Amino acid sequence: MRRTITAIEAIEQARVHLVLPRESVFIQQQGTASASVLLKLSPLTQLQPEQVRGINNLLIGSVAGLTAEQVQIIDTMGNVLNDFLQVGTDVNVVAGTLIQQQQQLRADIQKNLERRLEQFLTPVYGPGNTVAMVSVELDFSKMQTTVTEVLPGQILSEQTEESSGTHPGGGGAAGTTTQMPGADFPIVGGGGGEHEHQSRITNYELGQEVTILEQPPGAITRIFTSVIVNNQKRDPETGEWVLDEAVNQEDIEAIVAQAIGYQPGRGDEIVVQIMPFDTELRDAFVAEPVELLPWWEQNLLWIGIAVALLLLLILILFIRAKRKAKQREQEQERLAQLQPMGLPQDDQQGLPEVQVSDTEKTANNLKKLAEEKPEEVAQVLKLWLKE
Repeated sequence: MRRTITAIEAIEQARVHLVLPRESVFIQQQGTASASVLLKLSPLTQLQPEQVRGINNLLIGSVAGLTAEQVQIIDTMGNVLNDFLQVGTDVNVVAGTLIQQQQQLRADIQKNLERRLEQFLTPVYGPGNTVAMVSVELDFSKMQTTVTEVLPGQILSEQTEESSGTHPGGGGAAGTTTQMPGADFPIVGGGGGEHEHQSRITNYELGQEVTILEQPPGAITRIFTSVIVNNQKRDPETGEWVLDEAVNQEDIEAIVAQAIGYQPGRGDEIVVQIMPFDTELRDAFVAEPVELLPWWEQNLLWIGIAVALLLLLILILFIRAKRKAKQREQEQERLAQLQPMGLPQDDQQGLPEVQVSDTEKTANNLKKLAEEKPEEVAQVLKLWLKE
């Protein structure tokens, strides 16, 4: 298992400690398995969460009865690498991890806003003349808002009713006589009337638009910003510190509001103070003479490189000289073998030379030598060709 873990690119060495429970026929007497892994990482490297998860799953799959809660993976610096895999098993661990994430998010937002303020103020007032501090309040509650809006819909049905007519005029005088059967009196006064009635019924299909607004946790609710600006500058003629009248508080507040996204409706606050900075340490540093290092300490790196190259060159020359000496010894040995056979040797050059003449003796010797030792004669001919 150790070899498998060290096969990962970022890991140099690994040590695995396993605690295996003793098998028992009784369930209550069976123990739990556990594993601890110590990793030595390569310089300037860091394991990714996926790699840690892979090592954790490798251990769980290799040891029977091993669970994620019983696995500990640490590095040589003592950092626990698999703590994020155990979130969800312990309520305290979950709460602690959640609080750490919220605090880290708050610190990141504050640092980002302070960096933005520095980028806005430094080009205007110079480096070292501004100090900014930002504090934010975050809302980590998750909210969901549903908005329903009724819209005019289409007409489903429409019904129209119209009626008109006439009715007779009024009767005789009031009384029982006029209502008796057989009594017939002419109509006195009055006349008939007309009436007209119209009604319309329209049915609509009502439409609606539903909008769901979700606010993720971590929204900014308030921003508090404090900025201090130095109102001193050095006089170019005298070299002394004088008040800088160009420093305006309203201009600074406008710059800060633009940098942090100031919103008065949510209660953001900006505090700007203009005051002279203490320049005693800065003046002492400027007045202190700078001691220059000797030239050899300033160029220590280049001197080391030059010495290393010189040693490398000497080593190469030594190896070449040694090879030449060995080749010369081999040539001397070959000449010593060829001399008894009648081949003369040139003492000045140290290389064999065959004096070709018309004498039959020399020709016979050369012919005999070529037949008996053709390889050595070929070596001699190669030496001649090199010369």
